[in-house]
Amino acid sequence: MTKHFSLSVLAILASFSVSAATLDVHGEIKVNGTTVIDAQGNLIQDKSDLIDLIDYFDAKPNSVVKLNKINAKKNQDSTFTFHYDENGRESKEEEHIDNKLVWSMEWKDRTSMSNTVVKYSNWSTEYTTSSKNEFTLSTNHPITQIGITTARSDIYTTKLLESSNSNDPIGEIQKMNEYQYLTVLEKTSYKSESTTIEDCIIVLQDASWMLKPQEIMIPGSEHTSSILIKEPQIRTYCKDYGLVQFGDYKL
Repeated sequence: MTKHFSLSVLAILASFSVSAATLDVHGEIKVNGTTVIDAQGNLIQDKSDLIDLIDYFDAKPNSVVKLNKINAKKNQDSTFTFHYDENGRESKEEEHIDNKLVWSMEWKDRTSMSNTVVKYSNWSTEYTTSSKNEFTLSTNHPITQIGITTARSDIYTTKLLESSNSNDPIGEIQKMNEYQYLTVLEKTSYKSESTTIEDCIIVLQDASWMLKPQEIMIPGSEHTSSILIKEPQIRTYCKDYGLVQFGDYKL
């Protein structure tokens, strides 16, 4: 019965089309109880599978999220700490080893097309710099779906404002190009030692700054040399928490 009715409707619509007639519908059109065209004539699409990455990159305003290294060396405690500002946007990263701050990066004085970045390192000696970034292009990841690769990029100049090293060229301006690729692999929950977070995504993330030291053997020699290689990462982001897992670091 349903098939006969559907074919009848199609036949009627076809006859209208041939005769250039008008089908005037007052109100919305539904299929199986779901609105597909609203009363204003707008097509209603199912957006339940769309993912806005910003919802997962950001955290609760003014929150601090600490990740611990699960495969740390014996008697060595290693952590990454992420600070989020009043808008829930990441504003500072810190790395600690045995409670000693060894590296940090902080973003200050943000506008839509500029910011100031303060970097600190203390692996062997303390080193601090402050730089002003001016962007000509800064894009966001578009809304995406599972299995779709998206990209974003920054094109900017960076000017060194201050440095703890007197030999650094204060005022020097460099042109910079950075990019990121990201593919959402799965929507999932995430279980930490203290809680279970229900709304999370697992992603494959690649970026121009994702570099890892690797030792290589020098041909014809017994010595090795360290080089930097690109290494994409599997990461987990959760709503209201931001980044909760990368590499051996977990919430």
